Amino acid sequence: MNKRKQMEETLRQESKEQRKEQTPNMDNNALWDLLKAHAGHHVEIALYGDPEDPTNISLEDLDTNEVILDAEMYTFVDRSDMDEDIDP
Repeated sequence: MNKRKQMEETLRQESKEQRKEQTPNMDNNALWDLLKAHAGHHVEIALYGDPEDPTNISLEDLDTNEVILDAEMYTFVDRSDMDEDIDP
């Protein structure tokens, strides 16, 4: 099994355990802090299941073998401290 396949398998097996252990900080900087911690690392978007209709999508850090974000586990809402008049 090549290195990438081994890592994908390890991530699949560990991701649920890691997610259970991780209790995300729900303040307005949680996403910022989470992403900043992985700055400069090799990351990728991984699709699980059928690529045309995946059962899950996650953002994974290939350097640390961490699942950073998992679409099956997380939902995002607008920041409560942002000025509504700011254009994107």
